[in-house]
Amino acid sequence: MTHVHIVYAHPSERSFTREVLEAFLGGLDDAGHTRTVSDLYAMEFRSELTLEEYERESGHRADARVPDDVAAEQARLDAADVWAFIYPVWWADCPARLKGWFDRVWTTGFAYKPVSLRVARQALVLCTAG
Repeated sequence: MTHVHIVYAHPSERSFTREVLEAFLGGLDDAGHTRTVSDLYAMEFRSELTLEEYERESGHRADARVPDDVAAEQARLDAADVWAFIYPVWWADCPARLKGWFDRVWTTGFAYKPVSLRVARQALVLCTAG
């Protein structure tokens, strides 16, 4: 059995991207895998760095703590064997909320300098476009 953490970013419950998520979840369930989902819009995940977060990441205040919502996302990544990202491509990029998730969650001391990130065995990216 594999544990998959899915980071999902789309604001509409009626989108094709949501259908992709639902189909993916059904396949995981049918295969007997466990899963967690971070639905960034449903969570109202804040995508902007605060001044304190910026100063922590730029090295000016390396001792500043990571916000609770960021620590929770890092814990979900640490607990997973596989990471999956499901989102639409808008203007040749991911939604701003997902970009902000990367900015805030892949922090110094977790993703780099020093690297302490527990690397997933696999990662999957499912993007919708068109």
